[in-house]
Amino acid sequence: MLAQGNVRTVLVSAGAADLLNCTSSADTCVTDVESGLASLDSQLSSYSTDDSQIYVDQQPITQNSDITVCLATVAPFTAAHPGTAAHEPAREQVNAHLLDNCPGQLIDFAAAVSTDGTATSSTVKAADLSEGNPSDAYYADLAARYVDDVDSGALIHPPN
Repeated sequence: MLAQGNVRTVLVSAGAADLLNCTSSADTCVTDVESGLASLDSQLSSYSTDDSQIYVDQQPITQNSDITVCLATVAPFTAAHPGTAAHEPAREQVNAHLLDNCPGQLIDFAAAVSTDGTATSSTVKAADLSEGNPSDAYYADLAARYVDDVDSGALIHPPN
């Protein structure tokens, strides 16, 4: 992905599969997902593009080398991919951690598709599901949330 030219923004929407596949305690699952997200954020934030250069004194100088990293909350599990009694509290803990520790770079996808509009709601809006699976409306709600957060200035470093 980063080897492609002109990458300026990366949206990390990860953790759901890790939580669903975790067979440890909720706390262990949460720690593993939070560590993984922090590692991805750190690695991506330190990446410098090399596809836009100028030359000064015959030396290449990279321009626009910053990559904006946005993280996303984990949306509620659906009937097609139900979580267990341990998975849902772990998802809620991960989202609470993201909301508390990543302001300004967080897109709240969970709130965009949840029944009560919060990151901790355990269910997806019925209008966003088709036979228990995410529908086109689900993905439209995610996209709208991204656009709204970018346009509203909710992100400290908006996409380049």
